[in-house]
Amino acid sequence: MEAADQERRTVLLAISGDTAAFGALVRRHQAWVRSLLRRSCGDAALAEDLAQATFLQAWRQLASLRDPDAFRAWLRRIAINRLVDAVRRRTIVTESSPMTRRMSKALRPMSTSSRASISITRSAGSGWRSARASCSLMAKA
Repeated sequence: MEAADQERRTVLLAISGDTAAFGALVRRHQAWVRSLLRRSCGDAALAEDLAQATFLQAWRQLASLRDPDAFRAWLRRIAINRLVDAVRRRTIVTESSPMTRRMSKALRPMSTSSRASISITRSAGSGWRSARASCSLMAKA
């Protein structure tokens, strides 16, 4: 049996309520989901929490999956939405906060162009792109 056919059959069984089939889907896709989330936010612990939340939401909403062949894309969309929700819930750091002062002090040795791009990214808004950039900067520092 072809891998795509096996995946489709497993998804259809999971949609019908087969918990063992859903467990097989989790085992098959959990490393990929964690990796996707870890690359997106740079935080392994947060990625693990979001991966668990992704699979919980997937189980609860499995009946809404219209195309069993699109399971992986559907799961990716859930994972990214969970990440966006998590970033939106985080507290926005103000200019006078101790965290901002520590970051500014740590960034002083960087070139002026690097600091300028960081300022632009930080002031671009509180969306997930600015949080992603902050995660990347913190990982490189």
